[in-house]
Amino acid sequence: MVYIDAEELKWMPFVKTWIKQYEKRLKPETFEFLLSMFEKYVENGLVFVTKKCEQGINQVDISKVVTLCRLLEALIFPARGGLDFNLEQVKLHMLVAQTFVFSYLWAIGGNLTENYWDPFDTFVRSQFDDLGEAKVSEGEGNCLW
Repeated sequence: MVYIDAEELKWMPFVKTWIKQYEKRLKPETFEFLLSMFEKYVENGLVFVTKKCEQGINQVDISKVVTLCRLLEALIFPARGGLDFNLEQVKLHMLVAQTFVFSYLWAIGGNLTENYWDPFDTFVRSQFDDLGEAKVSEGEGNCLW
């Protein structure tokens, strides 16, 4: 038996195994787009929450990532319904990105104590600023919580 420390392995192998089951349902561009959002955003969010926030209940990173995957699964790949994967790529990617941001917010930040909602809100808005129409809107009363 070989033992590998979870800190060395991290969470990406889980994501790659999870997303592989949907590879046939997604066009290659959409598959890569979804995977790239995990690669680009998740680790930074996990580090921010660990170093700069307080959680209501201690939670390991893989637990947050599993929650993110399960939320995406429920919203994008439900047993019935879900997204129309035949949409024009730009529209489909916008919907996938919006769903990812929503799921990310609650999976990564849903366990934070109230005092850290505003810092996490600011972090998420700046982190997803490059997502165009899927970025988190700003303005009076648009708190993520």
